[in-house]
Amino acid sequence: MYDIKRRRMLTYGGYSNEWLDDLWSLDVSSIVGPSYSIEKIEPNMGPLSGNTLISVFGKGYHENTSKYRVLFKIGSRWEEADTGRVEWMSKNEFTTYTPNFRK
Repeated sequence: MYDIKRRRMLTYGGYSNEWLDDLWSLDVSSIVGPSYSIEKIEPNMGPLSGNTLISVFGKGYHENTSKYRVLFKIGSRWEEADTGRVEWMSKNEFTTYTPNFRK
């Protein structure tokens, strides 16, 4: 069982029909990752000149978009979306605009 609030795995029960009342807890916060996920981005392609509105679907998004950092990569080049153009839609969606890779 996974305790999402404390980010730990819980295992109840024993081994080889012994220690049946044991409860084990393992802190997995350092390996589980962030409390959000990205499942789909629409559209999944756009022009190199950017300025395409995209919707990012997933789980665990919060209203405080000032903490969002959205990065795009082409080859070895990274560009960051303008944080002022990130808009929270719901706990399962936010939107932003793609950066210009032609500059």
